[in-house]
Amino acid sequence: MSFTETLDAFFGDLSVSATIVTGTSTASASVYFDNPSTIGLAGAVVMDAPSLVAQESAGLARGSTVTISGTAYTVRIVEKLDDGALVRATLEAP
Repeated sequence: MSFTETLDAFFGDLSVSATIVTGTSTASASVYFDNPSTIGLAGAVVMDAPSLVAQESAGLARGSTVTISGTAYTVRIVEKLDDGALVRATLEAP
């Protein structure tokens, strides 16, 4: 017997709303957004790129535009997590 899990319950209180534009398609999705700080380490600046975790069904693709809290980001990389039902997108800040 096959089991289908609905992931919507995992994107509740701590998630943020994002608008995703891929080509001519526009969608809204709940995502977990991470915008790390710039870190200085022994005279060098180490920077982490902003990223998000979303359901695969959100339709994220390289080159998509994601708008979160009024700031638009460009998707650089999309990688599947575990079984592929969730994805992590590395974003490029404006």
